[in-house]
Amino acid sequence: MKAPLPALPALLALLAPGILAQDAITTKIAPAAVGPITLNQDALPPSQPAQQQGTGPWGTIETYQVELFCPEDYLNYFEIPSSQTEWLFPAMSEEEFVTTATNAGLGQVEVRTILQKSVVILDEEVTRIFPTDEVIRSLSPAAHTALNRILSANPENRFQSRPFYFDSANLSQIFQGSDLPRQVIQEIAGLAYPTPSGRGYFLSSLPYLLRQTGSSTDERLLIRGLLRTPTLMMRLVIEDESEITMLQDYWAAGFKNKDIMPLMESVLRTPNVERLDVAHLLPPTARRTLLSHPTLADGIDGRFPDWFWSCRNFFRFTPENVYADSPERDAIIAAEFSPAMPPNQFGDLILLHSGSKVIHGCIHLADDIVYTKNSPDIFTPWVLMRLEDVIGYHDLKGDVTITTLRKNPPKR
Repeated sequence: MKAPLPALPALLALLAPGILAQDAITTKIAPAAVGPITLNQDALPPSQPAQQQGTGPWGTIETYQVELFCPEDYLNYFEIPSSQTEWLFPAMSEEEFVTTATNAGLGQVEVRTILQKSVVILDEEVTRIFPTDEVIRSLSPAAHTALNRILSANPENRFQSRPFYFDSANLSQIFQGSDLPRQVIQEIAGLAYPTPSGRGYFLSSLPYLLRQTGSSTDERLLIRGLLRTPTLMMRLVIEDESEITMLQDYWAAGFKNKDIMPLMESVLRTPNVERLDVAHLLPPTARRTLLSHPTLADGIDGRFPDWFWSCRNFFRFTPENVYADSPERDAIIAAEFSPAMPPNQFGDLILLHSGSKVIHGCIHLADDIVYTKNSPDIFTPWVLMRLEDVIGYHDLKGDVTITTLRKNPPKR
């Protein structure tokens, strides 16, 4: 990651007029190198040992990764798309399409293949392209990345504007235990493409994959497998009495989370207990939601919690229903948060920007691990992720920058 750059005044002014832009720091995310996607059975570990994260003001933490399955009955609410792939572009002539596609990074041969072997419908409002299976299979991963960068701008391109995300190149490991036929996993490996940020892989070809399933059972297994969500499990090592004050200072977050202090002392004084699941150190709302999916009751007002609901209510005992597109969002940020200088502290709000738009937010916990809800639906749980994976998940254009804000202390 590159060194922090001064924030753009206009960007933060758009976000929250009450925040002094010159006091904030915006970090530009450098693209990462990405290798080929694989089906390497030999890379499957028999178990995942905890990984030491080193020591910082948060203490020493250990993590391991698990895959959360979407509740089985929730699959009934997943809207199965048409098995016919459709790409929607702005209205344009074939000549304009060629220019747009080549400028985005597609080769001339790939552009000709799309036009010659697809059904192309041009009208005054939109350009519709219905590619054949041959066209979809012929595109290289780089071509998929370039093409879907264009398509992601239109929310009607459902699986390009929100593709499935894989945080690893080894699909055998990702789909271990999913019961998906190996042939289907091989198809996924051929269609997954590097994210624009170079962190992880996207998959947008669900309609094509649905046509390759041999039965409704395989179709359900495919949806179930794609809706799995990786999450980190995190434990805090508490074994040195001399560190207890430092740990309490960090995790109490300036008394915004002071209720955890007696628990940490109790663990320290209990023989043979040296590790504490970090879930127990989270404030009430975050502790209740972590590693769970929203319930149907959570959507009683017509929508489910999103990233802003999750971040705004992180320190709150009783959550309030305010969302990322609520008209009062920016005023709340201006009133309740201030620009934060490094290093990050427990509970800091990390905002992801694409151009002048805030596209996501998450809460810093420790090291590079954040608390996040990545999509406003019942299929997406609240999880712990590394910040670089959150960026990879949301960076559809390869232009994400981040800004960190800190919750203001309670007024006395």
